[in-house]
Amino acid sequence: MGEAVWSPRWYDYSMSVAPAGREGVWTAFASAPLFAAKLPTGMISGWLLEKYCPANGSCTDHTKYETLNFVGSVHATCACCRLCLT
Repeated sequence: MGEAVWSPRWYDYSMSVAPAGREGVWTAFASAPLFAAKLPTGMISGWLLEKYCPANGSCTDHTKYETLNFVGSVHATCACCRLCLT
């Protein structure tokens, strides 16, 4: 839900501040933080699945969800701080 609300406004803003003819570059730079956040989150997710959901065991430990929630919360906090400071 958040992505559906946030993305259109983010792209609209990045297009409105981009110089004429450079919209593609600005859109790429605007997407860079999201891309940078998805890389470590994906690696952490894979590691957590290997560690806490073994192929031959049960998957009941909630540590993986707590870790992913922490990473997501840090990312959201940094994004909010960035918006407030600019």
